[in-house]
Amino acid sequence: MKRLVTAVLAAAALATPAHAQEIPIDQMSTPQALDFLRGLMIAQGRVVYRGDYSNVATGSTWSQEFTTEYTDIKIYPDSCNISFHYVSKWGTEVKSDIPTAGIPFAQVAAVTHGSEASKRNAEMAREGRVDDRVTITPNVWSVQLFRDDGHSNQLQFYSERMAEQAAQTSARLRALCRH
Repeated sequence: MKRLVTAVLAAAALATPAHAQEIPIDQMSTPQALDFLRGLMIAQGRVVYRGDYSNVATGSTWSQEFTTEYTDIKIYPDSCNISFHYVSKWGTEVKSDIPTAGIPFAQVAAVTHGSEASKRNAEMAREGRVDDRVTITPNVWSVQLFRDDGHSNQLQFYSERMAEQAAQTSARLRALCRH
């Protein structure tokens, strides 16, 4: 697993669009921001992690492996959209396989980011599962994009820096696309 993380981080450094690195995110145009976000998603590649769950009241424990992957990533500056083939697995079971997923930035109402473990622990607490806890290995950072239509998108990264850049770029696209 360490080799996978090291390889992904090295690939991320090489695959980030060079021209976009020279432009501050808050000064990027729509095509530049979409291209930069696309580069981050390509550089990240497949994300595989394990959630180790425990219930502090009962002492029970369980684990689950998760995989998230975005492929065939395309940008559409005129419609302020990025599309991709999205696959999500829990263990070997495919939970989502959406060949035409996408993010319509004109509909993005809010962008948040943080660790996947913090996000999942907060979700369990909101569900009333106050005794359940999770740790994620390796650390995974998530960017959530909440849309006006009630749907949301999530991008995941091994690197906190890449997640922060993706969140900043998504917020920039939100600002450019919502008029």
